[in-house]
Amino acid sequence: MHALFFVGLVLWALALAYLGYGVRQTEFYAILVGYTVAFIGYALMLHTQILGVESRWVWWAGIGLRILLLGALPALSDDFYRFLWDGFVFRHGYNALAYLPSELIEQFSDSSYAQVLYAEMNSPDYYTVYPPVLQGLFYIASLPENVVFGVWILKVFYLMAELATGYGLYLLLRRFRLPHWYAMLYWLNPLVIVELMGNLHPEAVMLAFFCWAMVAFAYRKYYKAAVLYALAVLSKLLPLMFVLVIWRVLPRKYRWPFVAWTTAVLLLGALPWLDASYVRHFFESLGLYLHTFEFNAGLYYLFRYAWGLVAEVHPKMIWAPLAFGVVSLSVVVLSLCTPMKRAWRDVPIVMLSIYLVFALMSFSLHPWYLVLPVFLSALYPNISVPTWSYMITWTYCTYRHTPYAECLTWVGVEYLLLVLLIVLDFRFNPKLRAFFWSMKCRRGE
Repeated sequence: MHALFFVGLVLWALALAYLGYGVRQTEFYAILVGYTVAFIGYALMLHTQILGVESRWVWWAGIGLRILLLGALPALSDDFYRFLWDGFVFRHGYNALAYLPSELIEQFSDSSYAQVLYAEMNSPDYYTVYPPVLQGLFYIASLPENVVFGVWILKVFYLMAELATGYGLYLLLRRFRLPHWYAMLYWLNPLVIVELMGNLHPEAVMLAFFCWAMVAFAYRKYYKAAVLYALAVLSKLLPLMFVLVIWRVLPRKYRWPFVAWTTAVLLLGALPWLDASYVRHFFESLGLYLHTFEFNAGLYYLFRYAWGLVAEVHPKMIWAPLAFGVVSLSVVVLSLCTPMKRAWRDVPIVMLSIYLVFALMSFSLHPWYLVLPVFLSALYPNISVPTWSYMITWTYCTYRHTPYAECLTWVGVEYLLLVLLIVLDFRFNPKLRAFFWSMKCRRGE
């Protein structure tokens, strides 16, 4: 049993080293092989853990795999150049929300560091979409004015964030009296480690604050939870979609104090941005990412094809308000109508359901967007999300060509299998089926 665990770990580590140090974003089949081997190793380790491998090996393996990527420059994403650019311009007295990189580059014509960042950046004509907590980290990472050192600084921060998430997840599982091997669904997931520690996507920071907010909620430390939840939102706006779930489960006497504390921390953290033009720039760029760019949007692509057969109006004119309505309705219904008899123990499945509706209705769904649902899956295990975290890596086929072009065959297979997995989850996961059946019964009362 232990031998099988270490075989899986070796496969995973070799694949991780290959993905972190040996491939480029344009080498799709190399990426596919790397991720496939990594997930085979992950599956072997998961199998042995279920059979009883000591949990300490799991935690040390996850730490070691993350440390393995400390020395690697991000190979599958170039977003880190924008991170370092934002920190650089803030250090020189410019607000990244007020100026486009293309408007500032002439100001830094004598800086070779700025010229390198600008040349490699993928969004020189968009305002930044990164909230204040991240901007603080980017500021620190830009201090050496060296790309490699800046990446190392960010990786150290992200490693600390991931260690905090891992320990917080351990505390949540202990509090909810769940098997400790559930943590493995997140802690050793290849997508999580490659996208956070390898490609430096800042979900690592958001998730650390969000995880510890969940810990504080679970241990009834509601004021501390409010601060941590606000910091999670100040790192990434995504946790805002869960505010009604939290409101629902909070004891009545803590609801308005929670709102007050959260609002106060949000306003304090956003002080540098409290300007009408800055806010407008932020949401303009955020709107471009959410509603203009198209990537791995399976349901939208199907709608776009069907709509094109019957009408000439651009499908986005219909899908955007439809998606907004569906997501908003799901947030309200799932947050307020689900029978969460076990309070905080049932919150993860509601949050997961809300997020999956949001993801499925989005115009753009990149691989790292699944990090949060993978985390929630460790608190309410299912087969859909962990398997989807492998299938979504097929979207790297987009980068085989210049200009980028998606292969809709891969996207179609991904979503067909996802639907099958969701059906299997409801068929063979009695806890999941019982939860939503109780919701149905409650509506019928």
